Amino acid sequence: MAGLRQLKTQLVHPCRVLGRGAVTRLTLLVGVGVLVLLLFHQSNDSFVDKLDITTPKPITTTTLKPRVMLPGGVKDESELFKVDYEYEYGIPNYALVVEKVKKVVYKPIKVSTKLKSFKKRPLKRLAWLNNPTWMNVKEYNDFSMCAVSDCVMSLNRSDVPTADVVLVHIDLLKDDVAPNNNPDQIWVFYTAETIYQFYNPRAIQRADWIGRFNWTLSFRMDSDVVSTYSRLTLKDGFVDTANYTDIVLRKTRSVLWFVSHCDTQSKRKEYVEELRKYIDVDIYGHCGNLTCKGQQCDVLWNKYWFYLSFENSMCKDYVTEKFYNTFYKRIVPVVRGGADYRTLFPPDLYINTADFPSPRALAEHLKALQQDLPGYTKILRNMAKYKPGGNFVKGIPFICDMCAKLHQPLVRKTYQNIYKWWTEGICYDPEDY
Repeated sequence: MAGLRQLKTQLVHPCRVLGRGAVTRLTLLVGVGVLVLLLFHQSNDSFVDKLDITTPKPITTTTLKPRVMLPGGVKDESELFKVDYEYEYGIPNYALVVEKVKKVVYKPIKVSTKLKSFKKRPLKRLAWLNNPTWMNVKEYNDFSMCAVSDCVMSLNRSDVPTADVVLVHIDLLKDDVAPNNNPDQIWVFYTAETIYQFYNPRAIQRADWIGRFNWTLSFRMDSDVVSTYSRLTLKDGFVDTANYTDIVLRKTRSVLWFVSHCDTQSKRKEYVEELRKYIDVDIYGHCGNLTCKGQQCDVLWNKYWFYLSFENSMCKDYVTEKFYNTFYKRIVPVVRGGADYRTLFPPDLYINTADFPSPRALAEHLKALQQDLPGYTKILRNMAKYKPGGNFVKGIPFICDMCAKLHQPLVRKTYQNIYKWWTEGICYDPEDY
């Protein structure tokens, strides 16, 4: 009993056994231990928090497609292409410059529904009433390259009565050729030339041609189907490695002109005669006193600073190979024609005679540019970014546009006086020389 009583006293009253000083030291030791544990726990949490902050979290990124700038305040391409199939190229800021925005020529808007209707489309037949000889090539007769390809082309005049579309090459039209009066057919007025180059401009003024044409196919931008001599296309992934110092050092002559059609509506010969009074102009061909053949002509381009891309007619939208060919060379074109070049092409690709009051003023500008090498090579550098696109519309032959148009809801119109449409207010007589 005495032993148990002593043990109880030690447990209940430890101070009696250990003494007050020992108890105090023990209490302090326990308190320090508890404090260390608390501090360690807190510091460990802080370390974990730091790890959470500094460790990067995976970020999901979205690559935005570059925005295509469209004219007229249009925000979305779908507003422009409310048809079954979209074009490979968007509507450019300049009418004759192609800006690629799609990877396919035509793309069904809804594959599940549009593709089915595409396969069921009936075959459309096109026939030439008087086809030009240069039409006898695959590019103008084979629709297999077109996305809307349910069309066939005939160069045989005997197929005209059964055709859905009849194409008439107007500038080669003869007096003995007459149209039929089938109201179910679409007759298309086609030309690549102005009225001044027509073989027989009287033919379409005859009474039997009045009101016969439903569509127009020409270089004019207001045609039902547009077919220009060419278009400029931005080169994909272009890197300019040309040595422009070397290019300029090779140039020893001022102005070059190849020409064999002398007397023209544009009076270009008269303009050049005045221009030659103030700057050297070398004229090769029937209209000049210089000649060259084949490769001799090719090497001439490198020797000259400027080339005269003068059209034979001062007519709306009329721009021919005379301008486009300079993009294959290292030479600056001087343009003169009835087209509004500022709306058709970007600036700094050419020199326009319309910007100068006289041939003398133009000559002074050309001579000044020969001394301004940065200004001259700027034009060459801009030209190097483009390539001519051949006789194409939006990068494809006009026959593809024609076939696609035939498979859309038809808009049938009638040109009561096609001669008036092609001539009235379209061309003008020059007064700049």
